[in-house]
Amino acid sequence: MGRPMTQNTAQYDVCAVGNAIVDVLSPCDDAFLTAQSLTPGSMQLVDETQSAALYDAMAAGVEASGGSAGNTVAGVGSFGGRAAYIGKVAPDTLGGVFSHDIRASGDYVELAHIIVMIGAFSFILGKSARSAAVANIET
Repeated sequence: MGRPMTQNTAQYDVCAVGNAIVDVLSPCDDAFLTAQSLTPGSMQLVDETQSAALYDAMAAGVEASGGSAGNTVAGVGSFGGRAAYIGKVAPDTLGGVFSHDIRASGDYVELAHIIVMIGAFSFILGKSARSAAVANIET
């Protein structure tokens, strides 16, 4: 005879652990990239100070929360599941964007703050060329 079936008493359907990532997409021109010491078509890592300076200098853009853990939790929440996200969310503008977006993705999403925040800035030149700056913000 098989094992008796038990009722699932888990508080969450899914618990995801990962980095909080917010993509910021902004139009720009070559002069902006040169002024910010960014090479067209490249990707470079920047520190927290450079990240803040880029965010302040860039044109208005689109902010989109993500990361594999964040996207998983958002997907589960959007289908009515109960999901928890474990990751450090910076106490700044992008952290606020991430927290808002992940909570808005479903009826029940809970945040626990314990890992790292990443800001990924994409600067779009014309229709196809992109340059990126990625910041790993330790808080």
